Amino acid sequence: MSDPDSSPRGPNSQESEIHLDLAGPAPDSGPGLDPAPPRRRRIPNAYLGLAAAALTLAAAITTAWSWLPGQEPIAERTVRAFLEAVREGDVETALSMTDSEDDEETLTPATLDDSWDITEIAQVGYRENRGGFDATADVYVEIEAYDGTRLGDRLTVAIDDGEPFVLSGYRETEFYPNPAVGMIEINGVTTEVENSVFLRLLPGVYEFYGSAPDTLEFDMPERLVLGRSSVGLGGQETTGLGGASSPRMSEAGLGLLNELLRGYFDACAADPDAERCPFAPPSGAENIEIELDAEWTITSYPEVVVEMWESVGDAQALSTARPGSAEVEATITQPGGGARETTLSCPLLVEGLQASFLYEGGVELGIGPTAPRECASMVEAE
Repeated sequence: MSDPDSSPRGPNSQESEIHLDLAGPAPDSGPGLDPAPPRRRRIPNAYLGLAAAALTLAAAITTAWSWLPGQEPIAERTVRAFLEAVREGDVETALSMTDSEDDEETLTPATLDDSWDITEIAQVGYRENRGGFDATADVYVEIEAYDGTRLGDRLTVAIDDGEPFVLSGYRETEFYPNPAVGMIEINGVTTEVENSVFLRLLPGVYEFYGSAPDTLEFDMPERLVLGRSSVGLGGQETTGLGGASSPRMSEAGLGLLNELLRGYFDACAADPDAERCPFAPPSGAENIEIELDAEWTITSYPEVVVEMWESVGDAQALSTARPGSAEVEATITQPGGGARETTLSCPLLVEGLQASFLYEGGVELGIGPTAPRECASMVEAE
């Protein structure tokens, strides 16, 4: 395809005028002159006009591809049609307008939503005979998510054998599912995978692990994706899209875990002789005597943290951030003889306890084999 600046001029241009000498010698030119040459076939002006129009049309095609005043260029129209197909959830049509090749191992989320709008489409560059194509054009695109987050990027449109298509229409990202989850969930589409998987992310808003319970959080918030760029909703910094997912306990999960722990210690206070309870004098404290029907009073509950995250559903070890305490009336035997009544305090710890956060929702509290069966120490309450 030729450069628009070097295309033939219009029929009114002086450089494109065709001069034909249709006049022969004068009929009475006198003897001694050469006979009149044979008459040339006259080309009608209409044909000349058609030829000039064809040249002008060829130049106009090139101009329409790059810049055509008063009409959206082909590159912009191609990008607009592509984005509108994506917003409508027509994945097949959208991919047919790109350089995508069929690949069964590359997945595309089939559930797209229309919670974003096209705010700007403008061609900002044009080149001929570039990259093995007849021509390419750069189109700046800006889209806006439902919460007002905006993202802009350049998409490249190429024309090859007269057909335009988008070269940078989607982002292909390799996702590594956390072993804790064993699957990837994007926009409500769940894919169970054992290893990494490549996903094509067309422009739009993506919610990761949206069906996860409120007890869990993931390090992949909703993101707005366009071309090779993405941004978290509510954010301003454009970053790459990580493909790993790391679940962790949410505030709601911590709240539910604390409820379970309070229930556990309350049950132990009501039945301190239960095998799973740590309400007993420390080993070797033979000078402390607590009546079997003594009433334990919990004065504070321990604050807890989750020690590690290796999997969802499996037991997570708990650690004590701040000990709680329980008090009980006891009799202390003096070394030299005699005894006295006093109130002793026992620290409440969570080491040895475990929590299982389930992906389908809920938290389960477990008692590990190393859970204590007695107080770590006992001191007189102040």
